[in-house]
Formats: sequence, structure tokens, C-alpha cells
Amino acid sequence: MQHVEVCTRNEAILNLVITEEPDMVHDLISLGLFPGSDHNALLWKLWVNTTQEPNYQQMFDYSKAD
Repeated sequence: MQHVEVCTRNEAILNLVITEEPDMVHDLISLGLFPGSDHNALLWKLWVNTTQEPNYQQMFDYSKAD
């Protein structure tokens, strides 16, 4: 599990990344101050498993019609 371990506002950790999936958030880094805010922007990677179902669609070839 990835925890926010860098200060996100002055000397405090106020920004959180919350997920119900363990080990989903990885490589969390601070990008520095978010423009117009006194909080740091955070960037992270999400590891997810996905499946792709085949998409079958019937198509007519009208060039072969009478």
C-alpha cells in the first residue's frame, strides 16, 4: 500500500490518496505547489487489471445485393 509520506502543505501531510484496493497506488511523488494554491500537487500510478471483451457486430455488404 502506498502512503503519502511527503509534506503537501508547509510541514503537514494534508492531501490523501484513498482507495479500497490494496497495492493499487504506486510511485507517488509531489510535483510542487499547485498553481493558485498553498498545497502541493501529487502524481501517482494506478495498477489495475482490465479485461477486454470481443465486440462482434453484424454488418451487411450491400455491394453484393441484387
